[in-house]
Amino acid sequence: LRQHAGVLGYSDRFTVLDREDARDLMVTCLAERKLKSDKRFPRPELVLELVSLATNLQQAVSEVLFDRRPQFLPLAPEILATAARYRQRKAQLHLMDFDDLLLNLKRLLTEHSAVREQLTERFHTVLVDEYQDTNKLQG
Repeated sequence: LRQHAGVLGYSDRFTVLDREDARDLMVTCLAERKLKSDKRFPRPELVLELVSLATNLQQAVSEVLFDRRPQFLPLAPEILATAARYRQRKAQLHLMDFDDLLLNLKRLLTEHSAVREQLTERFHTVLVDEYQDTNKLQG
């Protein structure tokens, strides 16, 4: 992914966010949108969970919100805007969370034929252990 990061608009020196760093960035996004102190608004961890589920299920955040956390539907516009801001800030700062590593590898392989061909030449076989435990994005 680092070798081809430029194709996706990232520096090859992008930083991988751990959960704590991702939470801190989400807190920043909430503060920018003046939602950090709103008691009705879900905690940063929950917004991150929604973003992560959407990425891994390859669904829109709005679908995941509707299916998994309908009690927050009245706050959907703010949640969706915050999720979009989180993704935007990661891209601007050349940051990827663990889900982005999977998503961006998929993008490299599906959207960039030259990269796909180069990797196909290099790796003839890929062994996946515990395939039954993979999600849609991982599979």
